[in-house]
Amino acid sequence: MIRLIIGRDGFCKISATNGRAGMEVKDVQASNIIADENRIAFIPADILTRTLQGIPDQDIDLEITATDMILYSSNGRYKIGGEAELKYNFPAMPEEMKTAPVEELFSQAQRVVFATSKPDGLRSFASSLYVEPEGNSLNLVCTQGTMLAKLTLPAMEGFDNKMLIEKENVDLLAGALSYSSVYKIGFRDLDFFVSNDYVDFFIRLNDETYPPYKAVIPVYEKPISFLVERLPFLQSLKRFISFANHEYYFQLVMTDQSMKIYTRDTVIDKSSEESVSTLEQNGEIKIQLNIQMVMSTLASLTDKTVRFEMTAPNKAVLVKTDEKKDEDFLCLVMPSLITPI
Repeated sequence: MIRLIIGRDGFCKISATNGRAGMEVKDVQASNIIADENRIAFIPADILTRTLQGIPDQDIDLEITATDMILYSSNGRYKIGGEAELKYNFPAMPEEMKTAPVEELFSQAQRVVFATSKPDGLRSFASSLYVEPEGNSLNLVCTQGTMLAKLTLPAMEGFDNKMLIEKENVDLLAGALSYSSVYKIGFRDLDFFVSNDYVDFFIRLNDETYPPYKAVIPVYEKPISFLVERLPFLQSLKRFISFANHEYYFQLVMTDQSMKIYTRDTVIDKSSEESVSTLEQNGEIKIQLNIQMVMSTLASLTDKTVRFEMTAPNKAVLVKTDEKKDEDFLCLVMPSLITPI
């Protein structure tokens, strides 16, 4: 539901919220206002959005009655029935706000949210981003049980508190914030606010305790490992996914001399195998992994090369960036039981 306030002074304010997140556009200039008092309308957001998207680019006239909104264009007249009030109100902004690189945070968060799962109502942390300040660093973490992604960045001014943010709200802010604007942030209870001169946002933080994720990240002293160019390996997996079974598994077989990947769907009798060129490799192993998990990991990176570390077919695989810079990326992918291919 959208709340539209049209004032006699020629300005309107537009806000929308579902109780977990919200946005309010401030001081939109309107022309030719004819009103003896301020008008407020509560209009279904999906109907209004589809109507405006379908009207060719032009100025439109709005008429707001006690219960309805009527849009007039050169194409026709459109009446949308409103409601008496919003189910949720946009919360008041906190008095104390401070400048922070919030657009950078949520842009970087897009690199790890692939490791979340869909909300199931039981483990809300599994569908959320964990923001963890740690000394001079800031950790962005996502995990859903069978994989974990962790991006460590230099500390960002203003982000001194731990936050647990639902993925859909991460996507919301990542898509709405602009690098060309300066934002301020603030907190009140479980609400996180972002504001600039034109728009205010709020998202409701998750109050669930995040699991001790560091305890599941192994440290391998002498791992079996290989270093590959990221894009060619990603392209191989993209070709493979059409040949995999419904569980999207592939097997990786590495010897001292070579490395190959295999997949097969026995139901409709299709299979594929490829040799993979490595820049470095150490050890021998046969392991079965989920293609979609490995592809999501590789797609989130920008590095030219990627290192894989493992010790056994039933132990976690670590995916690391091999280039030195002011960030550290780590992904943990759990293998599956090896099945005949």
